[in-house]
Amino acid sequence: MPSPSFQSQLDAGLAVLQSLAGQAQQIERIAATVRDALLAGHMLFTCGNGGSATDAQHLAEELIGRYRANRRALPAIALTAARPGRSGAGGGQRRHRAHPGGAPPDLALHLRAGRGSRAEDRATRTED
Repeated sequence: MPSPSFQSQLDAGLAVLQSLAGQAQQIERIAATVRDALLAGHMLFTCGNGGSATDAQHLAEELIGRYRANRRALPAIALTAARPGRSGAGGGQRRHRAHPGGAPPDLALHLRAGRGSRAEDRATRTED
């Protein structure tokens, strides 16, 4: 099987960036919500399945650690790393797992690469 050419990889990357342009306002709203919650001292819980679980863990680690600037750690926990066996198991039970340690108005950010499932939608829905 021949490997993809540089041009095909570049074209694929540009297509992803172009698709993000149509979601810019939604991404900015999400980023502002996360920023406001963290600056107010609230906890950010991140979660996902598969590769998205890894992204969720990486995001939490970036917020906790320092990369270039000396700053305080921001309050974040990756639920996928909080206990063994979180990713890929439990289906609709994720909602119950997210509550211990969290209190309103803490924030949960569920990362996913695709459309997800109904169980994921139910697990991450806000309950009033």
